[in-house]
Amino acid sequence: MGLLQRIFIQTAKIVKTAKGLLRITIKGVRFFFSGLDRASIRDLETVVQKGGRYILCSFYYLREYKSKRLMDFIKKFNLQLLVDSGEFSAYKARMNGKKIEKISLKEYADFILTFKDYIFGYFNLDVTNDAKKSKANFEKLKKATGIAPIPIWHPNVNDWTQSDWMGLDQLVNEDHAVIGIGATVHMGLKAGPRLMTTVKDSLFNEIFTRHPLQNFHWLGGSSKIICKYPFFSSDSSGYLQGRRKHQVYYFDGKDISTRIDTKQDRYECLSDNVQILSSLECLTGGF
Repeated sequence: MGLLQRIFIQTAKIVKTAKGLLRITIKGVRFFFSGLDRASIRDLETVVQKGGRYILCSFYYLREYKSKRLMDFIKKFNLQLLVDSGEFSAYKARMNGKKIEKISLKEYADFILTFKDYIFGYFNLDVTNDAKKSKANFEKLKKATGIAPIPIWHPNVNDWTQSDWMGLDQLVNEDHAVIGIGATVHMGLKAGPRLMTTVKDSLFNEIFTRHPLQNFHWLGGSSKIICKYPFFSSDSSGYLQGRRKHQVYYFDGKDISTRIDTKQDRYECLSDNVQILSSLECLTGGF
């Protein structure tokens, strides 16, 4: 491990885990491009052409809209897929009165096994508002696939200070290589659009103050907060706003920001976004 540290001293960090083991982790934020579950071929091609090699897809949509075309594309370009179960999407759909079948644990496990050669990792099949069943699903999926899923911790959306901090502590003490942080997309909405980032910033400041050495994946995050904290990885479909609204990401060497650029073609804006976000692994301290 000491030799590895010397070799990767500029690009990696070695930390002692909760169980006393040593873990080597590449610095920089690995960005996963989400929102491609039902994307056009042109969107997929743009991601690949501009350096995107990691994508996140929801099994909720892969199951509903069939996944053959997407999986064929992933195989062709040797992309790495991070899979979200989509249970929260299904839960929200049912709450809105839609007749949506619950995500089947067996169906989810079978998908992971079928495409395991192309899967970077997958998130646990959480049961909304039921930590005990979520834990049980974790163990069942691990046994069925032989691959441990990535657990997800959900803060209190209405008041992050009242989150289940003991639950987060427990996950960290279980020594997971990566822990997902979910349910933050609409966090701070009551405070107003301009203050949403401030609310999320306060949440992540608390998380990383408590657990500065843990690898966290931010589900649905692509704001400037990415560069402020040592995230292991994140995902977002925000880059697609380049094609939709000419919204372009900029990185000044320290912070990431967005602006509207109507002088460029919308697919040029999309291309710029992919290039910036796929480079975060290098720009923020990696290779």
